[in-house]
Amino acid sequence: FADFVSAEQPGLLRLAVLLSGDRGHAEDLVQTALLKTYRHWDRVSRSGPPSAYVRRVLVTSHASWWRRLST
Repeated sequence: FADFVSAEQPGLLRLAVLLSGDRGHAEDLVQTALLKTYRHWDRVSRSGPPSAYVRRVLVTSHASWWRRLST
């Protein structure tokens, strides 16, 4: 997992900045997505490339935060 994070974190952070528009929120979003991924890492890493899964978690986490803020 550590190797994956060190390789993918810059790209995930760029995506999160595009989604949130704020670097601080983007860093929190990436950490949340990585935490959610880490909980299921055995399953995720066996089922194929984990990059797509983590990006999906990132986008859905952002949407969830956005929904909570807008209500």
